[in-house]
Amino acid sequence: MRDSFTVLSEPLVERVRAARAQGNTEAAGRALEELLALYALLGRREVGTLEEQNEYIVPRHLGFLPPVLQSLGVRPGQLPEPAGRRPAATPPPPLDATRVTGDFAHLGGRKDEDKPARFAVAYRPQDNMVLNGVPQPFAIVDTHEGNLPVSWCECRDWAEAMADMANRMRRST
Repeated sequence: MRDSFTVLSEPLVERVRAARAQGNTEAAGRALEELLALYALLGRREVGTLEEQNEYIVPRHLGFLPPVLQSLGVRPGQLPEPAGRRPAATPPPPLDATRVTGDFAHLGGRKDEDKPARFAVAYRPQDNMVLNGVPQPFAIVDTHEGNLPVSWCECRDWAEAMADMANRMRRST
């Protein structure tokens, strides 16, 4: 059976506190280093009982220090991570917008993206199209049939959305 971590660490904690109370920073620093080394052994499961190891390792993986170390002013960077802890993930490289849009352009459908779109939007107030008393000056035209209007809309945005949808639907069939 392993020695209890508490039995091993209590004298070191008392040495740190006593040295600090006497103003002996050098002795306090040495005792604190020994205590941190002991906690590193606990994190590698080389000392302490299973319960003590789990009580230390689980919170430590979550980024918390034991209350004893917090009371001594130890910061998380001073104590090594327990064994088995994955190193911090390196951030992925920045995305190249042209690569991403190129990937999306090749998703699904046939490879007829090179062909010009069949439906386009044209401003045609001369058609005098009116729906419920509202003029419809933007026409969706069929470019393969000599710019023959197939639908009219009140605003350009709506007409462009409808033309894009018609082109996508045509490509998917």
